[in-house]
Amino acid sequence: MEVNYDQLLLGKEIQLGEKAKLYIPTINDLVKQGQNELLAFSRAFVVSVREQFSSVPEKVDEIEDKYPTFWEIAHDADMSKSVGEAMFGEGIDILSMMVAGLAYWTRTEMSDFQIMSNGKIVNEKIDLVVDKEMFLLFRSLLTMITNYEVDEDLIAPRGISKKKNQCRIFKGIYKGRLRQRKNHETKTLADKILILETLTNSFIPFEQIGEMTYYQFTNLLNAYLSKRANDQDFTIYTSYKFDTQNMKITDLTNAIGVVKVK
Repeated sequence: MEVNYDQLLLGKEIQLGEKAKLYIPTINDLVKQGQNELLAFSRAFVVSVREQFSSVPEKVDEIEDKYPTFWEIAHDADMSKSVGEAMFGEGIDILSMMVAGLAYWTRTEMSDFQIMSNGKIVNEKIDLVVDKEMFLLFRSLLTMITNYEVDEDLIAPRGISKKKNQCRIFKGIYKGRLRQRKNHETKTLADKILILETLTNSFIPFEQIGEMTYYQFTNLLNAYLSKRANDQDFTIYTSYKFDTQNMKITDLTNAIGVVKVK
């Protein structure tokens, strides 16, 4: 599927079919809903199996081999239940969160979806059939829209499970890094709005920010953060206080670009 990034950056939705569209929330939407809703309804798609199970490095390879993606986990009743409760709370399974996510991102109701005997998830109202291929497309699109980034420091390397000593070392490192991450203050949406206002050369009315889609907002914020980093590098480069003989300045036009499907 080809994504029209020009239209996306101008606030258009993504067309999944003749009737089905992928909803892209505005900042006003997120303020009303709470950003946690966006995160909750995307997690069953954007989180990888290895990311979820890196806390148990001695088992992560075996689990990933058996369940390459959350699609396979969702269709194993026991795994769907245990992983769902670990991620979302008691009584919540991955398959139901996946359906809830599909309903959220297509602006339809959970009751509009049916789970077929072959595992496909179907919404006849919008002619949407979700199989593994469509699930993977959703994963790529939601990773892009939400600007989801994996913390590579928390990912167990492939092949670690058979190496007991490495598993033991990684577990200690993992716990320390996770503790650091939890202690690090997460920027709220309001914080990010203020950061954007501070970095811009001219004031953007808050009403205009509210009308931006989350995709527009994160791309604009990322662009200004890149510009700020570039300006700082240039200040150092032109200062007599620093040895900048081997320092290279990145062309800002190469550093800035829209977030795309990976």
